Amino acid sequence: MHKFAKIILSIAATFTMSTTMVKMASASNSAEIIKTASMKNVEYKNKTSKGATYKFNMVSSKKFKFSKKTHSLKSYPHTTWVATKKAYIKNNGTTYLYYYVHNKSKTAYGWVWHGYLSKKSIVPSLSSAEASARAWIAKRESGGSYSARNGVCYGKYQLNLAYLHGNLSAANQEKVAQNYVTSRYGSWVNAKRFWQSHHWY
Repeated sequence: MHKFAKIILSIAATFTMSTTMVKMASASNSAEIIKTASMKNVEYKNKTSKGATYKFNMVSSKKFKFSKKTHSLKSYPHTTWVATKKAYIKNNGTTYLYYYVHNKSKTAYGWVWHGYLSKKSIVPSLSSAEASARAWIAKRESGGSYSARNGVCYGKYQLNLAYLHGNLSAANQEKVAQNYVTSRYGSWVNAKRFWQSHHWY
């Protein structure tokens, strides 16, 4: 296929998806909720500046209409969205997945099509040397398992349970480990050197 033809097809596909989502979000358009489920505060970021959050105006136990948009994603370019619920909805024979999200301050919230978001990495971004040292320690401490336990030490980095304050989530383990290593050793590279000499860190 010629390059120009591929570009035309790509534009057409993007236009079709955008048109479909705009149609779905019409305040007069009725849809049906097929299934809902809770989510454990999963963090997302914007994949695109397109899209918005909406409110579901229920017209029956399963049927609803989209309200007018509550927040445009382009107004929150660097926001961390916290998803607490998800819903599979059917409209004109097609099923879509929506997340109910809010920002950290809970001043912006609503239902958003999942395709407008991407999951936020729970692992802090580091230089290649730092990331390598972090992975080296994790492998030796737990084999990389977030659920590994040895006495009072828990998780991927075998942190003392007291440091985790009851929150054993992978995200909290990453956050606490980063803070611990930074405050105690200054860097993961330094922590690795200490581990190599003492077999703990």
